Amino acid sequence: MALSSILPKGSWDSHLHIIDTTRFFQTPDSGNSTPVVAGVWENVAFESSINCTNVVIVQPTRYGLDNSAALQALTAYGPKRARAVVQFDPDTITPYQLQTWHDLGVRGVRLNFANNNNPTSNTPPEKMPQLLQRYADLIRPYGWAIQMVIYMEKLAPLTTVIPTLGVKVVIDHFAHSRLPDNASSAGEVDPYSITGFDTLVQLLEEGNTWVKISAPYRLTTDDDPEHKSLDPLIRELLRIDSTKAVFGTDWPHTDYEGIDIRPWVKHLADLTSENKTVQQRVFQDNARTLYDAY
Repeated sequence: MALSSILPKGSWDSHLHIIDTTRFFQTPDSGNSTPVVAGVWENVAFESSINCTNVVIVQPTRYGLDNSAALQALTAYGPKRARAVVQFDPDTITPYQLQTWHDLGVRGVRLNFANNNNPTSNTPPEKMPQLLQRYADLIRPYGWAIQMVIYMEKLAPLTTVIPTLGVKVVIDHFAHSRLPDNASSAGEVDPYSITGFDTLVQLLEEGNTWVKISAPYRLTTDDDPEHKSLDPLIRELLRIDSTKAVFGTDWPHTDYEGIDIRPWVKHLADLTSENKTVQQRVFQDNARTLYDAY
């Protein structure tokens, strides 16, 4: 399926992982035992099939704080075509290391509050504001973003904190919205009926929060390859602020290996095609702003 005539020139895939279990050692507690070879070569082939020339490489959970795979891929792509999001321990990181990564093209740190195998996943809710503040203080001099994996219904305690951090914050995968089990057969879902959606909207309206329109298969329970049950969420998020939504594929779709994301990519392109300004924001401009890619 060639999408070269649909996606805007210079499109960005703002969420992918470089994983090669034959070359890079996984953390023992990663919970991922399936062999995966999804390196730069494989990613270039995939991105070419959807006409994305630029990428944001996101540190996957299975590698913990070892960013070797992501950084090697970033070097291979080069800073004109790629950015990366890393993970690090705030107790041991140094300004020298942050500056070195910044010079390579790193533009964010990822905090995972949803995966049990991640160092930050066991952070008690009352400790999350303090942890966010620590990371924000470290990355603020470099203009980086905090990228969060968090369930939408857990966002409420952070609404008074995120706007004060002084850094950009992006929330992965629709903030892991929990659609009703019968969403595909119940007609259009009212986004505001989903616990936490109003909180996400509040954060978007504050101005320093972005949301990734990515990994639709992690939210839906139907077999629709276009994941149309998510359309009401997408439309409302873009209505609220089309400058705060970025597109990502979540390639190579860990735990969902073999899925073909391209029908959804085409559907998303069609969904946004009525307003070319919005379409260009979703597929290009917003990622460039979020990850300082100019």
